[in-house]
Amino acid sequence: MSVVLGLGGRPDAPAQELLTLAAAALAEHGLDPAAVSLVTTLDRRAGAEAVLALAAASGAPVQPVAVETLAAQPCPTPSGRVLAAVGSPSVAEAAVLACGGRLLGPRRASRAWTVAVGALPAAGRPDAVRVTATPPHPEDR
Repeated sequence: MSVVLGLGGRPDAPAQELLTLAAAALAEHGLDPAAVSLVTTLDRRAGAEAVLALAAASGAPVQPVAVETLAAQPCPTPSGRVLAAVGSPSVAEAAVLACGGRLLGPRRASRAWTVAVGALPAAGRPDAVRVTATPPHPEDR
C-alpha cells in the first residue's frame, strides 16, 4: 500500500513533535514508515522545517496544496478554529483527500500538529492537486 500523510500545524511548531505523532499514527494503522510515498499540507506550510524533516525521514516528496483546494474537500471532522486560522475547515484530512487518498481513520493531533493517514491508489494522484500561489498569511510573517 502507498501511504500519504496529511499534515496540519502551526508555523514553527517543533519537528520532533511531528515526527513522534506521525510515527504513532502509522503504528496505529500497522503501517511501516517506509510505506509513506507522499507528505502533503497547506502550501504555506510545505516549507516548514518540521514538514521537511518528516519528508526527509520518510524519503517522500512534499506536495503543497492551495487553501481553495483544501476547502473544497468533504472532510469528516471540520474545525471552525482551523477555518478561521487558514481559510479551510480542514488541513490534514483535506490534504490527503486532495491528493486522491482515502482516509484510513480519524486524524491524530498533538499540541501543535495534526496528522491524517491515507492510502493512495497504486500510483497516487499528486497531479490531481491544483497548486496555486497563496499570498502570505498574516500569522506567517
